[in-house]
Amino acid sequence: MMLKNKLTMNLKVLAIFTACILPVHYALSLDELINSEGLNGRLRIGISSMANLKVNYHGNSRQTALPSGLDSTTSGISRTYDDGYVNLDNTGNDNNDTWNWGYQEVSQVIAGADLIAFNSRQFSESSWKGTEDGDSKGISLTWLKDPVERNGLKVSFLVSLDLLSVDSDYNKSGTADYSLTTDSYSHLGVDMSLVPAPHTGTFEGPGPIIVDSPTRSNTDFPGAGIAERNFELDGKLISIGTGIEIQHQLDENLFAMVQARLMMAWFDGEFNYANNYSVGGTQFASESGSMNVSETSAGGAIGAGLVWALDDETNIFLNGNVMLLKSLEGKQDGRGFNMDLSEGFLVTIGIQESF
Repeated sequence: MMLKNKLTMNLKVLAIFTACILPVHYALSLDELINSEGLNGRLRIGISSMANLKVNYHGNSRQTALPSGLDSTTSGISRTYDDGYVNLDNTGNDNNDTWNWGYQEVSQVIAGADLIAFNSRQFSESSWKGTEDGDSKGISLTWLKDPVERNGLKVSFLVSLDLLSVDSDYNKSGTADYSLTTDSYSHLGVDMSLVPAPHTGTFEGPGPIIVDSPTRSNTDFPGAGIAERNFELDGKLISIGTGIEIQHQLDENLFAMVQARLMMAWFDGEFNYANNYSVGGTQFASESGSMNVSETSAGGAIGAGLVWALDDETNIFLNGNVMLLKSLEGKQDGRGFNMDLSEGFLVTIGIQESF
């Protein structure tokens, strides 16, 4: 990581050096580059795509929320489970019992014990990191001042505008621990064959009655659950730049070019996450959230390419740029992303017109 950061810094220094020092080397002042021959210049319009754009996602260690009422076994409390509920009825559970209860499976009935069991699972996962490719496409506009020639090279002042969409989806699964809480309630000898599953009691009742204070047990299952992580980052990246371009003629109609720009970028988008927790293919818990992202980044860009002259006014160009911008990042509820733009390579192809 230290080597990578050092390399990125060296590239930024190189971009600034190229943009600021080379005109001096060729005895060109900024005034000469901008003001030569009035405002005559060239306009480039192209389509762009960023290759090798990486988005790094991460999540802190966490535990799903405990369902309502499961922090106590006292009577007079409504409780919700994965496979049913035991709630207050319209008497307020005056006799520490209730008809406002429901269960889903006949297997919850404990034969010979006059008990019915309700289960709830609480999941936990360790901190994690993952990386996914990002998809980024858009358009590029560049205005170049008519060049000043020095030592066989053509040097032009330029101003650029890049508009890029950014789309990244991370969908991976990992293991999760879970704790199984089992609450057993006495059904007071009710013949459960007369209350077949699924049963849904109501607040108003009446109906079969169970005691509303359970006997509780907890069992831990390390690594037996599955955590599905679904992250999404969508937005627009707008960047403006200014710098120089140097061209060298390779053939009658073919020119090589190098560019160096100082840049400012703004990302506006949305970050969404959804975590689903399951056991044996059955989902028992989920969490989700979103946040708006608005981030700015300053830096530079260096690039190279080719220009093919179709005639005196119309050219076709192809170039590639490394955008040396600060990483963009965001975080919501202990989950977040980091998009390192310097890892991407922006390729642009388009047409150039002189005016």
